[in-house]
Amino acid sequence: MQIKRSVPYFDVNFTGNNAMGHDLIFNSSLFRVIHLTSVLNRALGPNADSPQAVIARTEEILDSLVYPFYDLLKREQITPEFHERVRTQAEGKMLSAVSSIMTHAYNYPKTSTLKRVDIDKVLEYFFMKYDPFSERYRFNVGINRIVNAENKCRLIARGLLPGERKELDIWDDKSIQNAYAPIELQEKMMATQLILSRKYEENPICEDLRRFEKFRKTFPESEYNDVLQATHFDGLDCDGGNNELSKYPFASLKSDRLILIDEYQDNILDSLIRRRFEGKKVFVDLWATWCAPCIQEFGFIDELKPVLKELNIEALYVSLDSRRARKSWEKAIRRYRLKGSHFMVDKSIDTSLRAQLGEKREITIPRYLFFNERGRLLDGDMPRPSSGKLIDRLQELSNSEP
Repeated sequence: MQIKRSVPYFDVNFTGNNAMGHDLIFNSSLFRVIHLTSVLNRALGPNADSPQAVIARTEEILDSLVYPFYDLLKREQITPEFHERVRTQAEGKMLSAVSSIMTHAYNYPKTSTLKRVDIDKVLEYFFMKYDPFSERYRFNVGINRIVNAENKCRLIARGLLPGERKELDIWDDKSIQNAYAPIELQEKMMATQLILSRKYEENPICEDLRRFEKFRKTFPESEYNDVLQATHFDGLDCDGGNNELSKYPFASLKSDRLILIDEYQDNILDSLIRRRFEGKKVFVDLWATWCAPCIQEFGFIDELKPVLKELNIEALYVSLDSRRARKSWEKAIRRYRLKGSHFMVDKSIDTSLRAQLGEKREITIPRYLFFNERGRLLDGDMPRPSSGKLIDRLQELSNSEP
């Protein structure tokens, strides 16, 4: 692979027996789960009103995704090993996309034409056929297999799929279902959790240090041990104190500068709207830096901005990131150019949000809300920007009586 600087990006040229295959992957947005989820979501649409229709349409898209590589294989422009690796990668990414769409439909039934029993049939089919526990996917690169394995563990815990626990005493209560995974996967899953937690500072240092010590005792020969120690735990002290920040920041992005406006002791959303947006209509985007579907939807912001301006609607981005991840939150706001107001609330807002939205289940994101000029919630589950239906809904609500 040869990389050459080409402002503002890079030119990448591949060499070797599989150069054309690498080039095809590099230039195909469908090999990014975020984009694939959007494409599959649109392709399913209202006509996919049965599990059989969803399965058939999804399999068609998967075949179309890998067909160009089969064509290269027939022309001997890639090796059989490369073709097989591409196929397993594509299967894993498609499973992630299906899981994301079906889980959202399951949690929010009114967003889908499928009944929950039908959604379960779709999930059961794909997780049995493209089983992330299988040795077939052992060498899939990236975090994709880990995410799929965690999703399968949740389905086993829910009783939808069969499974047996392999107890290692390494999981806390919120991740206890991961014990259903094979031991080699539990090692990767725990290492990934530690890496992500330290990167985004999701947990206190002391908690992650304790988890890392337990990991090293459970997997003394793990290749992750030296990497985790050198990259994330060298020089860290556990003072036993509570390092949680005490306030919730409210900020605004103007040009490329994030300006801190205030910090609050509480993270109640409707209280903030009454304080900061009196007499204004507000469109709320619930997101987090770790939420891939949330980031995906940011790709549709540019077409939304002029509509919000025309309708005199304020944009408020409400992040469910841990307050320890403040630097990552600030960086993401600038990176994705999220012009508007920002409130960092962490997951503890879930209780008050569920009461306000009348939800019994945990709030999943992305989620979009609309408040009128009086601070009244008019819609607590608006269409996603990628659906093509959000603008019409904004116009409808904006023109409704206060």
